[in-house]
Amino acid sequence: MFTQADASDTRAQHGLGIGLALVRNLVDMHGGVVSASSDGPGRGSRFEIRLPLIPSARLERPAIVPLSTARVDRRILVVDDNHDAADTLARLLGEVGATVRVAYNGPDALGCVAEFDPEVMVLDLGMPGMSGLDVARQIRKRPGNRCELIALTGWGQSADRELTRVAGFRHQAFAGGDAAVG
Repeated sequence: MFTQADASDTRAQHGLGIGLALVRNLVDMHGGVVSASSDGPGRGSRFEIRLPLIPSARLERPAIVPLSTARVDRRILVVDDNHDAADTLARLLGEVGATVRVAYNGPDALGCVAEFDPEVMVLDLGMPGMSGLDVARQIRKRPGNRCELIALTGWGQSADRELTRVAGFRHQAFAGGDAAVG
């Protein structure tokens, strides 16, 4: 999601092109407003973020559970074509006691299922070639397979909830669009 297709030096613009959209989403989640203005080309830009003031008496401290006390005794398969994301999630799950394997594409994931027999799979939906939805459909065709499927995507839209449900997912974690974690 956060990679440019053409990152050659001939491009006039650099970066991922998501900065303002990301800022707007974060500020919106906190009840704020973002504005941008400019006096024209070559004259610079002005960005303003306005957040509501919350009296300190209304602030609540979230319950934080240290990773050292949380335990997850499960076989988990993480499937994502983004190696950094997959490896990071696998490492975090391993830190809380899970036995974790990683696959970076759909066909490798199916091979790992046959050998590793995961109890839980975290599947990226937007993989090239064989998507996470395709993998889930193949998993659900296997007799006796009781693996819990968790859909993970940065491209989540409302329609994705229904697609994941039909493909056999019970849980979704959407990082974008208008869908929420479910």
